[in-house]
Amino acid sequence: MKRHLKFAEVKSLFLLVIFFSIAAVTKAGLIELPPYPGGHLISAHSPIGQSFTAEDPKVIIGLYISDSGFGATDCSLSVRLHEGQGVAGELLDSRVVTPSAEFEGYLDVDYSDIELNPGSFYSVTLSSGSSKWVSNSSQEKYPGGSAIIQGALWPELDDKAFRVIPIAEPSTVLLLGLGGLTLLKKRKR
Repeated sequence: MKRHLKFAEVKSLFLLVIFFSIAAVTKAGLIELPPYPGGHLISAHSPIGQSFTAEDPKVIIGLYISDSGFGATDCSLSVRLHEGQGVAGELLDSRVVTPSAEFEGYLDVDYSDIELNPGSFYSVTLSSGSSKWVSNSSQEKYPGGSAIIQGALWPELDDKAFRVIPIAEPSTVLLLGLGGLTLLKKRKR
């Protein structure tokens, strides 16, 4: 005797598939080192930043910056992403960003258009000719990389305050969701 699934059973199976798909798509998670007061004047120590080990292929990366208090008015910063530790590796991206004069926090840059290789090293750096900004340090130690000051790795110094936010790729969830909706629609007929 052939048994047909009831609507409630199909709905439950669909919800389970969605739940496990979301769990599978979610990657390693957020890397975040909080700031403490103090750091390095970006214009005097450029390029300055942090190397890190990628845990996810698509990310948003932010270095924590604050106002130096020197009264400079040029707010623009050059942000670069390099392959490897330090600035000697291949340049993957370079852009100029201009935060507001009152900005303090993680200067986040979306790198979702670049595919990182999980387990590999990358470096994000800031440069500026203006004395406007300080790159804050963190009192926490990050085992997957080190601070970059004047383009050189400084593992003995405090790491920079930075974060790496994974961007989940929703394509798998979307495909499963569409498949589940198709099943439900056919079942209702």
